Amino acid sequence: METRDLTRAYLRQLTIQSRVLPRAQRRELLTDIREHIQTSLAGAPDGDIAYVREVLDRLGDPAAIVATASSSDSAHAGFRLRRWGPLGTVLLVQFGAFLCGVGWLTGALLLWTSQHWRIRDKIIGTAFIPGGLAVPTFLTLKPEHCTATVLVSPPVEEQCGHIVTTPGLDLVLLGMLWAISIGSTAWLVHSART
Repeated sequence: METRDLTRAYLRQLTIQSRVLPRAQRRELLTDIREHIQTSLAGAPDGDIAYVREVLDRLGDPAAIVATASSSDSAHAGFRLRRWGPLGTVLLVQFGAFLCGVGWLTGALLLWTSQHWRIRDKIIGTAFIPGGLAVPTFLTLKPEHCTATVLVSPPVEEQCGHIVTTPGLDLVLLGMLWAISIGSTAWLVHSART
């Protein structure tokens, strides 16, 4: 086995083990370990497998490195829903408004302080439809508002809707609200960095 094969196998194992870390932390860890290996092996004679093994053994088992990085991250992480992680945050952002709005505010706070999403994702999750799925649900279930227009002759024209009383426009707006809410939920779940 060549020295390059040893280092590649070690880095591949570290990459696999580090998937539990947030993307930024994982990237930093992998970069640091690669640089350390390159620096340590810079003065080594070519093909010295024993020296490469010694350098990798001094670094330690990839699982132990990730466990140490993970525990140091959680020690400095502040308040997080570690058990539920990103899924709990998405659930609070999308369904928390059903809990008198407090759940949505908690979810929005967790979303904006989390390292699992980029700024763009956070805006999509909170700014498009503040309140998550509660908004289209409430508007769909609330009684329709109707207006009656008396025309010149006896017929009376009545128009009803949940949001607006213009025929068709109400359904289009409700459909857009549902699509945006469901789309932002799917976006947050898809783009969560684990």
